[in-house]
Amino acid sequence: MSHYKFETPGHLELRVDNKTGDVRLRARPGTTTEIEVIGTGSGGEELVGNTRVERSGEDLAHTIVIDVPSPRGLLRSLAIWNGSVTVRVELPEGADIDVSTGAGDISADGAFGHARLASASGDVSVTSVDGDLHANTASGEIRTGSVQGRAEANTASGTIGCELLHGPTRLRTASGDITVKTARAHVSAQTASGDVRITELFDGCQLQAASGDLELERAVSGRAKLQTMSGDVTVGVPRGTAVAVDAESLTGDLSSEIELDTERPLGEAEGPGGPTSEADERWLELSARTVSGDVLIKRVP
Repeated sequence: MSHYKFETPGHLELRVDNKTGDVRLRARPGTTTEIEVIGTGSGGEELVGNTRVERSGEDLAHTIVIDVPSPRGLLRSLAIWNGSVTVRVELPEGADIDVSTGAGDISADGAFGHARLASASGDVSVTSVDGDLHANTASGEIRTGSVQGRAEANTASGTIGCELLHGPTRLRTASGDITVKTARAHVSAQTASGDVRITELFDGCQLQAASGDLELERAVSGRAKLQTMSGDVTVGVPRGTAVAVDAESLTGDLSSEIELDTERPLGEAEGPGGPTSEADERWLELSARTVSGDVLIKRVP
């Protein structure tokens, strides 16, 4: 194992490239960055000795680069290379991170600035991002907590789960589910053979699935477009939101608990003192399409 410790007050940018194992980051208050490069197996221990760890910058701007070399030569080509390398970093909160792995997972616990995370076949998770987020993996899952800026997440055969999205978001997966707890800006989500579910939506969306269900538990406002081939579409509209609906199913059922194509709020927002004018500010324009599924539009609290 190799251990490094740097004083990094001010802004920090961390770049990690590890093709042979996991990368685990933990952000916490302070100005110190501590790094552990841990090898397992004879091959991993050899790579630890060849790993490049460099710090550049001065005063209040710093960059740290961690580059774990890939195994080379005959042993790797014969698939008998034995070993892995794990990179662990404790760093100040608010740092920008750029991390890539091969088959290893990426976990980023704490609050970060901008984040760019990429894995070939590992899972990707991050707790909090104050800036923009770009997350990609070919065959792993993606999990995010709070993202303040723009967010983009892509995986080929894994699920995507997001807790709180403040900025415009684009989510793509080929064969997994997509779930979002709260979206305060527009969300574009697409999956081929999975479901898409948003618990609370405040500023519209565009959802697409080939053979999955689409659900908005509580669509507060914005333009929402939902389209699936062989799945159901379910949308909950809170009391106090005016809604115009254009819905169609070729072979499924259409049902709605509220009057469609209205131009006025269907209810008033209830406050401690009774009805308020908040209802006049909420507007939902809904388009729902499915070929062989059902469409349900319901009233929710």
